[in-house]
Amino acid sequence: MKTTKKILSLLLALVLLAGLCIPVLADNLAHYQPPLRVPPLSGNVRADLYTVAKSQLGYKEDVFGGTYFGEWWTEVVSGREFDDLWKGRINIDCTDADWCAIFLCWAMEKAGCSYGYTYNVLSGTVGYMFELLKAGEAEIYPYSDDMEYQPKLGDLAFYTYNGGKSFSHVAVTDGKNHYIHANYANSVVELEGNIVYKIASDEYFKPAYIVSPNYNLSAESGDSAIRAAVLGFEAGIIYLPSRLKLEIEKLFDTDDEGTAVPPPVIVDEIIPGDADRDGVISAGDARLILRAAVELETLSEEQMKRADLNGDGQCTADEARTVLRMSVGLVEN
Repeated sequence: MKTTKKILSLLLALVLLAGLCIPVLADNLAHYQPPLRVPPLSGNVRADLYTVAKSQLGYKEDVFGGTYFGEWWTEVVSGREFDDLWKGRINIDCTDADWCAIFLCWAMEKAGCSYGYTYNVLSGTVGYMFELLKAGEAEIYPYSDDMEYQPKLGDLAFYTYNGGKSFSHVAVTDGKNHYIHANYANSVVELEGNIVYKIASDEYFKPAYIVSPNYNLSAESGDSAIRAAVLGFEAGIIYLPSRLKLEIEKLFDTDDEGTAVPPPVIVDEIIPGDADRDGVISAGDARLILRAAVELETLSEEQMKRADLNGDGQCTADEARTVLRMSVGLVEN
């Protein structure tokens, strides 16, 4: 009888645990569904690009950074959407890749832009998107507060976060001082003004360039220029698939963008599990710790004190899992 009671108690505990976990899992899996509904389009690529991007406002990545757009791009970079120059050379999972450029590639395709994501396996990364647009006859304007050029509907704003050494983020504008950003606070948002905030460095950034793509350029008419640009970018690695794969993995591993308003930083209290220092333990902390565990993030010394639950000087997937359970009350803080 005692054994039966123990078994029943265990089964009851498992049922209760499953009941607590299901809402978290359901919320997580929901982000792997197709994107939000895209409204009817006008046939004007510039207007439709912004319309498509705006239709996804509120879309969020899952707790570990996965998105539908990353899954879509995985199919692209795996060679099924490219010509023989690339097909079969790369097999990489971009499900949880940084996705600001990937999102715009998807929006371009939905808006009917015949030159967009189709040109190159790397056009889903910010720097290569810039170079490919440039090769595709885009107009490039260095940004300044007193620049003469007035951004127009469908133009793109490119940002650099490391002293101008490389591109880190891209957004699309309506030409009326509104910008739609993907992978900004892990979601799709529309901001008034072009200034973005980056959590990791606690800094605000303005665009480095405003790019006005030539949306009338077809894949056929632009093919020779684009192909020459691609060969120039990838000289030395294009025929070395293993090295190319590593280069792509590094390119997709850029820092996430932050929120428009800096989060509060707790200086005088170390809360175990609060890796992002916002004073609460959340799924975002678990994601940050997991990314650190697989060397996609580098935590500061203070962040490590919060993330390293067992004090062994390392971040592990087990600690990420524990913090996730803490965030939903399955483990006491």
